[in-house]
Formats: sequence, structure tokens, C-alpha cells
Amino acid sequence: MRQVGAVAATACIALLGALSAWPVAAGSAAAPTPLSAPPPAGGAAQGTAPAACQGRLALPEGYEACLADAAPGSTFAIAAAVQLGTWYGLGGEIDEAARLFELADPPGDARRLEGTVLYHAVRADTYRQLGRLADGIEDARRVVAVLLGTEEEAADAVGPSTGEPPEALLALVLPVLKAADDPLYGEGLALLEALPTDMDDLVQVAGRATVYQQLEEYPLALPWTRRAFELAPEHSALANNYCYLLVLLDRADEALPVCDMAVADRPDMAPFHHSRAAALAALGRCDEAGAALDTARTLAPGERTFADALTCERSWNVAAGSAR
Repeated sequence: MRQVGAVAATACIALLGALSAWPVAAGSAAAPTPLSAPPPAGGAAQGTAPAACQGRLALPEGYEACLADAAPGSTFAIAAAVQLGTWYGLGGEIDEAARLFELADPPGDARRLEGTVLYHAVRADTYRQLGRLADGIEDARRVVAVLLGTEEEAADAVGPSTGEPPEALLALVLPVLKAADDPLYGEGLALLEALPTDMDDLVQVAGRATVYQQLEEYPLALPWTRRAFELAPEHSALANNYCYLLVLLDRADEALPVCDMAVADRPDMAPFHHSRAAALAALGRCDEAGAALDTARTLAPGERTFADALTCERSWNVAAGSAR
């Protein structure tokens, strides 16, 4: 589903913001043990941390320096790569994240890294975005298994852990499991549905709505999307998301007034005009739908989402005896 709401990445932003509080130096008293398994053959033993890896390191600069100073394949290099990969993955720099994840634990390597659930969740999401679903599926399964309680996270797992909420982790791995048609998807989705949420907290409600929308679980998304709109009807992005979801659920008659609100508030937003065009097309008001679509294309001429024509069958005004 096309997302335009400002809250679409709430969970990831919250996790990214927490990274600055992580203890950072591999081998320091405050840091997690870098590895629960020996380093690869030929790699350096843990020993004394290189100078650049000592103390509390800033993200990302401190870890970059540590990675450069540590011997390749050493536990210090691996721990730095894990931390940096998670940081860059949450920040959307997926190519760099993947490079770092492969330094830490190449896909298919016989020595599988025992990482924290946050590390595994971000790695699964990173590989999905790169079209490498098979490389991330075991990470996604691991996260759900830990959340379900069928597996435990090792006390000496490598990587960051900020007490991340289960919903944020599920938001990262459920798309992987769904795309792979994995049996754990249903269990993970049920776990998400069972998580308590404060229905008066806009961030929580909109965040849950966004997860369901991204999973294309539109019936599940509806009550959350509607509630987010009720909590902040003046937020035009939330109005637009609600409008477009109603269209997808074949409720265009309810959608159009909400679309009109969004467009009236932000006439400069091309996605809002596109949502309104979709509602009008679903109602058979083809000329109006075409005009709204033209407006969206004018406002965002390079947007591929708006390039496709909308299917529209003209409705008949019975009283007037003519098509609209």
C-alpha cells in the first residue's frame, strides 16, 4: 500500500534514536561479549582490544574507527560490523548495511553468528529490501521464535539490544516471512494482534496501522487507521491513509469525503490527489477521477505510481438518465 503518513517509520526511528545509548566497546566491561563462538579460522583471538575499540564509542564514527583498526575476522571487527550494520540498516542505508553484515557473518558461512534479536531483525529486513529474501529468512524466523518463546536469545549474543518492543521487531520481519510464504508468518501476525496498545496514543495506533498496511492486511488495518484519523483528524496524511484504505476495501463512498478533507488541507500533495482520483474512479465519476489524476501527475511528474491509468466504469444518474 502506498504510504504517505509521517508516522510510517515510527518504530525504526525509535530504535535508531536509542542507538546512541548503547555501550559500545567490544571487550569493555559495559559491552556485550562479542561472540559466543570462536573467531573464524586464521582470525585474531579476542585478546586486548585495539586502541580504537576501547572506551565508549560514538555511532557511527567510533565503530568505523574500531573496524578499521581491528584485525579482519577478529571478534572486535565482527562486533563493530554488527553494530554498524544495524545502525545503517535502521537508517535506510541498506547497501552499506549488507556489506557490514557480510563482514560480520557471510550468508551461508558454517559459523553462524549468534546475534541479538534486533540484529537479526534488521538484517532480515535489509536483505528483503535488496531482493535477497533467502539470505534473510532464517534471521526472520529466529526473531519470531524468540518472541514466541520457543527459542531464547543467548546471554552473550553479539550486537545491540535496547529493550526494543516486540511490535518494532515484528514490523521488520513479518514482511520477510509473508514474502517467503513461511508458516511462521501466521504465528507472528497472531502475536502482533495480541500485543496490547493504548488506543489513545496516536504514535502506537498509527504505527500498528502502518504495519498492517505494509503487510497488505487491509481488514486488520482498518480499525487502527480509522482510530488514528479520529485521534488527529487535522493530520492530512492520516486522513489520506484512511481514505485510500477505504478505497482498497471497496468503500469508496465513505472514502471520498475523507479524501476531500486531505486535499483541501494540503492541495500541494500529489498522493492525496491520487487517492481522491482512486475514490472517484471507484464511484464511476470518471471525468473527475481523470482531472484528479492529472493534478497528481502535474505535482509529481516523475512518480511512477501515478503513471498507470485508473480503471473507471461510468456510473449512471438514473434520475437524469445520463452517464456521469
